[in-house]
Amino acid sequence: MLLEETDIKTLPVPSLAAHVGYLPQQAHLFHGTLAENISGFAADSNGTRIVAAAKTAGVHGLISALPKSYDTDIGSHAHLLSAGQKQRVALARAIYHTPRYLFLDEPNALLDAAGERQLCAALARLKKMDTTIVMVIHRSGLMGLADYVLALEQGRMVDFGPRTEVLGRMHVGRRRIELPLMETSLKDLTDWIGTQFTRSGDADLSKKTELLATEIFNLALADGPNDELRAASFHFCFLNEHSCEISMTEDRPSSAGPKVHKVTSLLKNPDINPTGLPPDEAAIAVISRISDAFDIRSADGQTVFRAAASTPAGPLNGRAAH
Repeated sequence: MLLEETDIKTLPVPSLAAHVGYLPQQAHLFHGTLAENISGFAADSNGTRIVAAAKTAGVHGLISALPKSYDTDIGSHAHLLSAGQKQRVALARAIYHTPRYLFLDEPNALLDAAGERQLCAALARLKKMDTTIVMVIHRSGLMGLADYVLALEQGRMVDFGPRTEVLGRMHVGRRRIELPLMETSLKDLTDWIGTQFTRSGDADLSKKTELLATEIFNLALADGPNDELRAASFHFCFLNEHSCEISMTEDRPSSAGPKVHKVTSLLKNPDINPTGLPPDEAAIAVISRISDAFDIRSADGQTVFRAAASTPAGPLNGRAAH
């Protein structure tokens, strides 16, 4: 293994530690103070660098709030910190020497959603400092930070390239799902929608799309017969960085199409309450209000319901599309 064209076996341990940081899946803190843990118990530890590492790792505020601050003996208070907090202290230790390279082994595997967001923010700060970060991950919460993705299957490399290209190839076949049109399928539909979004900044668009899919599903249920087994095919695609489209296709004609214009006209009246409309028109009202575009087309015994959703453009963890 080479580090900038130098075999790492030839590098002295102090030199290697100064260039490379490592954060394991399950962080372990040692008996001693938080300051000692962050500095790696270095004999010549530097208080300024300890605080700087803690700030970058997003744990300085937490430590400062403790009665003994950085002098807190973590060995005597083993349960003082949560798993996510320990992970960020360990991250501070990994970057104490300001390494050029940082290796992370499933760093978000044991974190809850809040801990994952905080870790993601810390890694984004390191990325801005030109630290090269190499992550092994199974959960997608940190995927938005990646510029390049190497995909492994059964220990073999199956793909490598820019994040958007690799994820696009990985998602082929995941963008379509067929479900029976019954209430028990609704949870499967929203779960499937959620899997389409891999970036930490996608939460708002994901929720909006899940709501759109739910109302399209409800519209189809209300529009057709309830005494026969029906099925529909759902298709998802991204239109650009901040927008996507969800469509549903059913092999039967629909009477809902003409109602879209009717409901759209009704919504121009601010006094109209959609909850007072029939179920199918109420669903159309919700879809019309939260979507960028919505239409229903029936032809040759088949109906396609299609809606687009978007969120305002803003800072993202990663510049490329999905």
